[in-house]
Amino acid sequence: MVRAGIAFLLPLTSHVLHVAGWGPGYDKVCPNDGEPVSLQSGYKIRYLCDDCPFDTTTSVRHGLTIDECAELCNKEDCKGTMWWKEKCYVSNLKYLGVNEGEPKPAAGCVWMTAQRYFDGKDDCSTCLKEKDECEEEKRQCQASLHNCEETCRSGDEECEKKRRQCGRDLWECEKDKNEAEDNERKCEKKLADVVKENDNLRDSLHECQKDLSECQKSCGSWGTVDGEIKCNSGSLTTATLNGHKWLTLCGFIINDVKKGETGMNLKECAEKCSQEDNCKAITYDKKRGECYRARKFKTGDMRYSDYYDTVLRLT
Repeated sequence: MVRAGIAFLLPLTSHVLHVAGWGPGYDKVCPNDGEPVSLQSGYKIRYLCDDCPFDTTTSVRHGLTIDECAELCNKEDCKGTMWWKEKCYVSNLKYLGVNEGEPKPAAGCVWMTAQRYFDGKDDCSTCLKEKDECEEEKRQCQASLHNCEETCRSGDEECEKKRRQCGRDLWECEKDKNEAEDNERKCEKKLADVVKENDNLRDSLHECQKDLSECQKSCGSWGTVDGEIKCNSGSLTTATLNGHKWLTLCGFIINDVKKGETGMNLKECAEKCSQEDNCKAITYDKKRGECYRARKFKTGDMRYSDYYDTVLRLT
């Protein structure tokens, strides 16, 4: 992984204006400077144009667009990304931009930070507060230790006792500080995992709604394609066989169905099942041309498969 020192990359200026021509990535996003933006995945960020911090620990990622660069911290453990001269850099620095009225320091650079850092909804605020309190206690303890050492006379037992206690307090404070920092890191990772899980649930909901819509459309056409059992680009189809209604689920398999028979296509397999009162569903192995008939099934017994199609008896 290539390391790049930002000091050699960013032109520091006392005053920066938005100027088109820094590249297509810059020109694409900088009309949204400072505004929250939702990416296609639902991940929210802010673009900070001409405003990038001094960070020598960034790493470059080649071959990405600015949209892919903005999405990285939604997928990886990082806090910000930077777009500079049509290249993407990743950073662990949580940077929220210069204060209002201050000059922006880096012409042509775009810093991209997750919107949650601006919203103030980061669940790690308690850890940060404890960390700040611990830092203040550390400064006070160091000051006390310094004063004690200045006034303590050699051989003064009481003063030496206080100095040793102050040293122990300093050690405890350092320990508490390290624990607070560790809790902060764990909290941020847990928050990122929750955000990712919410995105996955949102995607699953979208797929379920899509499947429901297709199913509702097909239910209105029961019996209009009498006897047609087929799969077309994975779409749901319905048909009537021997007075019963059947639903074809393309790309599904019923688990643990035994005793397959060869020599039939999908339609012939379903027709044979329709002639048996105790046959409730069939699963068809497209690759081997094998027909499996099931006497009972539950929706939990089914799963996706690229090599199988399934036909269910509904009535």
